Amino acid sequence: DLVAWRSGAPVRIGVGGLDGTESVSSFLLTDPVALDWTGEPHRHQTRRHLDLVAPFGIATDDLTMCVGLGEAEREQATEWLSRLPADGPRIGLHVGAGKRPNRWPADRFAALADHLVTHHGAALVLTEGPDDDEPVALTLNAMSRPARRRTLVVKRQPVRTVAAILARLDLVVANDTGILHLAAAAGAPTVSLFGPTDPLQWAPLGERHRWLHSPGDVVGLSLDEVRLAVDDHLQRLGVG
Repeated sequence: DLVAWRSGAPVRIGVGGLDGTESVSSFLLTDPVALDWTGEPHRHQTRRHLDLVAPFGIATDDLTMCVGLGEAEREQATEWLSRLPADGPRIGLHVGAGKRPNRWPADRFAALADHLVTHHGAALVLTEGPDDDEPVALTLNAMSRPARRRTLVVKRQPVRTVAAILARLDLVVANDTGILHLAAAAGAPTVSLFGPTDPLQWAPLGERHRWLHSPGDVVGLSLDEVRLAVDDHLQRLGVG
């Protein structure tokens, strides 16, 4: 609210109150909106954001996310993906997450990777951000040699380059973290793994996306559970 006020914008829309409690900074807004989700605690975050502008006649039934990509970014993705084997479905894995309770164990990701290569002939893309060195290294070390030979690591690249690569994949399996939402916005189907966070609020929306949830800690998701979900989703997508 302070940033909005300092911007000098003549119209400043924001949260005037939440669930019956008034916002102490709402006086900085020209149009404070009172929000109340006590009757719908699992309301998706996309809808919550739209609730903020609904009183002003701004609404949509299309809740899909989109990242617009330029030709140069698409060419970069083509160059990256040319390093993969040409056969088999391209499947992305994001094994890291900023919050440790959101990280599915690296050895299980490695076993999933081996399964995808052995049973689906997949070519794999591991995305790695600044906080992902440890889980990526652990995953690669636990993978079989044949799976490592069919794996490309995309390390610390600009977010739009990563988005362009993700857009070209047949499926992305990811922890509950930013790359999951980037993949969905880029147009890739996803299987997402949730622990402490509510997937009804945060998981990507739409039939091309599937989530699994282990309340409290994502480690509660077994390898078999995730493997079966991924296999089923690939079949539904007509991939592999």
